[in-house]
Amino acid sequence: MPDEREKFSLQEMMAEFDVQRVSLGGPVFDLEKLTWLNGVYIREDLDDDALLSALRDWAFNEAYVKQILPQVRPRVETLSQVMPLAGHFFSGLPALTKESFDSVKLEEEELVKLLQFLVWRFEGVSAWHKEALLSEVKILAEYFDLKMKAFLAPVFIAITGSTSSTSVMDAMAILGSDVTRGAAA
Repeated sequence: MPDEREKFSLQEMMAEFDVQRVSLGGPVFDLEKLTWLNGVYIREDLDDDALLSALRDWAFNEAYVKQILPQVRPRVETLSQVMPLAGHFFSGLPALTKESFDSVKLEEEELVKLLQFLVWRFEGVSAWHKEALLSEVKILAEYFDLKMKAFLAPVFIAITGSTSSTSVMDAMAILGSDVTRGAAA
């Protein structure tokens, strides 16, 4: 915008658009700035009812939650156990550090290689469902000469951010391609 505002409506942008201000340099996607701007919109433009509606649409919609319920039902005794067990379905990419993988019995180089190969194999999966993902995992576990449990240990942490949760294979199928590959990358 000419006045350098960061937040504006589509109509305002269209009204102020001037091809002379378009830069010939390559566009830069700044995820940090986009996240900040998203927060501005949430805080300034959504009242409580609109925020509740956005939350329902985003992750607490019936179709999405119905996919998660079969994963948590066999593992809970109280309702308060649901969020710690299934929080990864609602929290976006987990915040991981090198130390997050301390319990994994693989050398760092092998661990990084394993996760990178997994991302590459998943990029070729056209039908994103548990059976297709399991097929790729089996191929890689054999390639790395690891039992499934040992192979999935770092994958489990990368996807859920925890060492205990719901089935990682089901979680990857439910979370979808983008989140799964982003978490494993």
